[in-house]
Amino acid sequence: MNNTKEPRSFCLSKSKRNAIDWDIIESHSNVWNIPTSQTIFRIVREYNQMKKWAMYNMHREQNEQ
Repeated sequence: MNNTKEPRSFCLSKSKRNAIDWDIIESHSNVWNIPTSQTIFRIVREYNQMKKWAMYNMHREQNEQ
């Protein structure tokens, strides 16, 4: 049986190329008053939900025609 666990942590690199993205994350972090790591995962969850709603609305519009 394989008892290996996934690592609980990982590192993200902040660079000039993604500085604007980090500014967005830090801004959301301040608004929501949560740490950066939680902010990243919240953004991912909300993006995923937004995609699901977009697909739902697209199918609904097609069925109305």
